[in-house]
Amino acid sequence: MKFFISAYILLIFSGSSTSLLAQDYTPFFIAHSKWVMSRVNPIIGPEDGHFYWENYTLQDTLIGDKTYTILARRNLCSLSPDMSGELHPDPTLNTNEMIVGGLREENRKVYVIHFDTNTEQLLYDFDIAVGDTIHFTPTVFTIIRALNPPVMDWSITQ
Repeated sequence: MKFFISAYILLIFSGSSTSLLAQDYTPFFIAHSKWVMSRVNPIIGPEDGHFYWENYTLQDTLIGDKTYTILARRNLCSLSPDMSGELHPDPTLNTNEMIVGGLREENRKVYVIHFDTNTEQLLYDFDIAVGDTIHFTPTVFTIIRALNPPVMDWSITQ
């Protein structure tokens, strides 16, 4: 009986081995998204400053013949230490909304366009596979040796 169950499980998985190796695809959730970001300068220590901002999406817009979701940024908080190491907020921080770019998804790839330079770059490729080459410039590239799927948390918090 134990042999029969083992053989059955092996048969099931051998028939679907290609799906086990494929990278899962969940469309990139662009509309109504918000990402809160932080940075510590310089690294970790008593004189470090802390900076927080949020990136979020707005309505769609047409650029050329492609539809992008507008990407905006707003600074939230900048904390700098005084001589004793106590952190204080920067009262001069610009917290106005800034339009920085756009996001779009096409053919299982996510692109970002930077409005200041009007250049588009690939942000994520769901079709990438081990052995593929990614070119950053004509002379700078990397070869994919392993894939670790991204951890996506689609939970909504308020």
